[in-house]
Amino acid sequence: LVAGGIFSEAGGADVKYVSRYHRENWGPLNLTLDGPLHAVTLYHGRLIVGGDFEHADGIAARSVAAWDGSEWSALGGGLEGPVYDLAVFRGALFAGGDFDLSDSTQVRNLARWDGNAWTQVGSGANAAVQVLKSEPTRLLVGGDFTSIDGRASSRVAAFDGGSWTSFGTGLPGTVRALQTFQDTLIAGGDFDSPEEQGDLHHVAEFVDDVWRTRGSGLDGAVLTLAEYQGRLLAGGSFANADTVPTPGLAAWDSTGWVAYAPDLNGSVDRLFVHGPSLYVGGDFQITATDGSPVSYLVRLREGIWASLGSGVDGPVESFAAYDQDLYLGGSFLSAGARPSPFIARWFDLDPVPVHLRHFEAQREGSWVRLRWGVGSAIEHAGFYVYRGDPKDGVRLPADLILPTEDGEHEILDRDAPSGEVPYWLEEISTQGTGTLFGPVFANPAHAAPAASFDRIWPSPFRSRTSIRFTLGRSESVTLFVHDTAGRRVATLIDGPLPAGPHEVQWNGRDQDGRRLPPGLYFMSLSGQGWNESGRALLLR
Repeated sequence: LVAGGIFSEAGGADVKYVSRYHRENWGPLNLTLDGPLHAVTLYHGRLIVGGDFEHADGIAARSVAAWDGSEWSALGGGLEGPVYDLAVFRGALFAGGDFDLSDSTQVRNLARWDGNAWTQVGSGANAAVQVLKSEPTRLLVGGDFTSIDGRASSRVAAFDGGSWTSFGTGLPGTVRALQTFQDTLIAGGDFDSPEEQGDLHHVAEFVDDVWRTRGSGLDGAVLTLAEYQGRLLAGGSFANADTVPTPGLAAWDSTGWVAYAPDLNGSVDRLFVHGPSLYVGGDFQITATDGSPVSYLVRLREGIWASLGSGVDGPVESFAAYDQDLYLGGSFLSAGARPSPFIARWFDLDPVPVHLRHFEAQREGSWVRLRWGVGSAIEHAGFYVYRGDPKDGVRLPADLILPTEDGEHEILDRDAPSGEVPYWLEEISTQGTGTLFGPVFANPAHAAPAASFDRIWPSPFRSRTSIRFTLGRSESVTLFVHDTAGRRVATLIDGPLPAGPHEVQWNGRDQDGRRLPPGLYFMSLSGQGWNESGRALLLR
């Protein structure tokens, strides 16, 4: 478990923003951020963090950074303003916040990472994006905006990868939380309006194309929503639902809101469900089941409220499970009484059959390449992959895909349809039970170009990067590396290649094997009558 926030101590030791727990205590994670952390997610096997910082472990990483388990790296030029939320939708990483630029590229409040740089989603949003919620067929977006990609969308909208959908006339104030519960979209936030303007009180549901208050609503801002053990939970800075006390954390019981933690005092900023446990972060105090006082961070498991060691010294705003650990971010400076500024890690995470680190589908010409990785597994027999719905889709291949030594898996669907294709992954336990992950989508195929870069990853990199490309026909090609002055520094390919996908690696050295200085390098792939280019950032 890794946590991020605004603390400087954990368990009695100095810890600035990132911390690790060694069974009995939090401990330093050797990660240092210089500003608060608001969002944490997983992308391509890496932990991605977003917030209001300039550096990660001394590396320039404006507002967003990546952690691969051993070191930090920047994501392009970062984002010039705070990042409030992160989400992965259909294999792409999205960031929402209050920013306008990435380097000199306009990315108004909503940006998508293309593997090399941040790009704007359409024409962006006209005000801050506060929350992103990824679902199988749509990315839900909420915030302060009244238009997104030029479309009137008051504070909430959905993106299907190509176009936007608005929800009625929208909501009258900032949206900070979104959750689909029993097929109904629920929104929480700062909005509060009288009856003649919708009678909406901080939590609303979208039914029959109209927003209406869920129950009697709540008397303060709703900052987070989650489904736990079949119930809808809301956390925030409220105290009551109508006349019913619901301090900071409320549950929907089919007829109205009821208190979920009656003695909680303060504000709940984030709810996170993992296995049988509910993790609650925020700026609050609560009494644990054993009678001890707990602040900022608490776990509910099998009806027992408990602290995580000696906890953190400031508010917790985000959670993510990564490689068997729990990471949290926020405004704390220590965890387990040790320095851990804004991000921390906890090791006592609930066991689940498989920790899936990534699952993605990449179209390569007429084929689709599927990759997934496992961080750890318990009683794990293997996987099935399905093209289409697992109930009636095509299994690829027919036999069980067995576990690999390093946890990484890859298959190629050579018969993929040309349209948008969904894929599901089913984990099979040694008892024969199955758990589904997905879907991920492969984009529609277009007329095959002469060649295309599919991926240059990782970038930034330190020792090695992989360059994937697809040729539409067999021919002689060259792949050169140039520096920013236009000088050719390395030749990676010079000769004939067959049609189809290819991969080559570059170690950051020149033609004579000398280590090149850190900086931006350009890859130029050329054939008869065409040229494709890409770029990668080499770190020291």
